[in-house]
Amino acid sequence: MVSSHILAELAEMCTHIGIIEHGKLLASGDVGTIMRSLTPHRIYEVHLLSDMEAAAALVRGLPGVLEARVVTDSHPPMLQIDYEGHDDGVSDILARLINGGAQVTHFAGQRSDLEDIFLQITDQAAAAS
Repeated sequence: MVSSHILAELAEMCTHIGIIEHGKLLASGDVGTIMRSLTPHRIYEVHLLSDMEAAAALVRGLPGVLEARVVTDSHPPMLQIDYEGHDDGVSDILARLINGGAQVTHFAGQRSDLEDIFLQITDQAAAAS
């Protein structure tokens, strides 16, 4: 058991966590399970050499795709796909892009870290009290 406020270091060595604030256990369990419960959907970032609007149209309406939007104020501009579902559906999204002619140079899910988890859980606890 390790107790620390340096969450970045804990993330490198822990598979299970317990979040305690003001002497109260707010959450405990497997890190992945807790993250999925807090963020049931994930954002995927896609960098393309081809038309981003056309790529967004390819994936809109696929099962689990909540939204596909072009983000032009990032460098480089990207397609963000808000997805809720299983990993096999993520594979389907990438396959649809490639088979539809999109030139994908980067495809990755945004990751939360332990600090994000801690802030979400403690904010929820504060709002509930």
